[in-house]
Amino acid sequence: MRLNIPLSLFFLFFFQSCAENKYLDQDYKSFDKAQKSGWRQLAQEGRFKEAAELIDRYRKRNKSLDVSQVVNLLFHAGQLYAFAESNDIALERFKKAKYDPIPDVELAQMKAFFEEWNVYVDATIAFIKKDRMKLLECRTRMANIPNISREMSNLNVVDSLIENASKLQALAWG
Repeated sequence: MRLNIPLSLFFLFFFQSCAENKYLDQDYKSFDKAQKSGWRQLAQEGRFKEAAELIDRYRKRNKSLDVSQVVNLLFHAGQLYAFAESNDIALERFKKAKYDPIPDVELAQMKAFFEEWNVYVDATIAFIKKDRMKLLECRTRMANIPNISREMSNLNVVDSLIENASKLQALAWG
């Protein structure tokens, strides 16, 4: 059986595949951190779901990523799925974007960083679920983590989530 695929469709698929491989073959720093590269390029164009799916494929293809890189990619994918209003998928990614268990480190500041990250992820989940009480609880937990550098903390981000959750709630209640 012979398939009749229009040549233009074949070339479209071919060039899309080549472009995606360009991203998937990038090193982690280029894929995740560079502003005009990797998934960020798609996100800047408002193509949130495509960017999230690209992150998922990147994770599956690049088996040598360390735990922190995987956690970071899962979190970014969660954010992008949420921006694309795919909250169920976003929540799946966020739940996996935690350090579980928290790595056994002796330096108190590093242990505090991992604990604070997990609370930050919990706060993000609470925001997506519109659970204001859990969001406030996360804020309290985060503020009480000892040995965390307040300059490096996500406390201001959680405060912003709380403020925006209140605004969204007020709009919904009219």
